[in-house]
Amino acid sequence: MYTATGQLSREDYIERFAPLVKRMASHICSRVPASVDPDDIIQAGLIGLMDAVSRFEEGQGVQFETYATQRIRGAMLDELRASDWLPRSVRKNQREIESAIARLEQRFKRPPTESEIAKEMGVPLHQYQLALQDARGAQLLYLEDFSDEADGGGQDEFLDRNMPDSRTNPLE
Repeated sequence: MYTATGQLSREDYIERFAPLVKRMASHICSRVPASVDPDDIIQAGLIGLMDAVSRFEEGQGVQFETYATQRIRGAMLDELRASDWLPRSVRKNQREIESAIARLEQRFKRPPTESEIAKEMGVPLHQYQLALQDARGAQLLYLEDFSDEADGGGQDEFLDRNMPDSRTNPLE
């Protein structure tokens, strides 16, 4: 419905542009790991849409859809950054390593060696190995998984099931 001033009401804006949020979320979700929940991205986008509705000023010479698109995308990216436990610099290094490997595989028609990758990136081999170690990341473990109730009553211990090397213990 339109208000007395001839503008769409807040609810109408949200209803009309909700499909835009879903479309943008699907584009973003296609470029992130499968562990990212699309519903979380959609929710962040809807919050961005509501923020856009409340902050939009008609007289600025910009269409609402253009303004809302920026606010929605920003809210979605903020949500992704907030839920990511790796620093942005490490993610950047991951992309650079993947890009260098892809270029070298195209050029050599075989998997490249570490020294070739380091040379392609323009860094010493030691620095490449440090970046690779950071980019490799780690598995998050929950303390609850180590309790007796978590193993289902008499089944294998969590560490026994999930540690590749039985001589190491992440709690040490």
